[in-house]
Amino acid sequence: MQRAGKPRWTVETSARDGELKARVQSLAASKLATALATHEKQSRAEAVARVFDEVVQSLGVDETRRAPSARPSRQSRRLKSGG
Repeated sequence: MQRAGKPRWTVETSARDGELKARVQSLAASKLATALATHEKQSRAEAVARVFDEVVQSLGVDETRRAPSARPSRQSRRLKSGG
């Protein structure tokens, strides 16, 4: 019996991906652990967002090419609600 569906894609990873992963880990690991240890949900989310922004800035990522996040930021929700 044959399985339905399309065959899986093969994705080639490059050495650059490993370098990027190592660099992100060195920049974020300890700060992210501290942020995730924060008990209050709102403070934790803000701390994680700060770590993310710091890592993006440190890596020199072009903000215009960054993929949009799945959820709007807290600030943009506040602006839309008029608060």
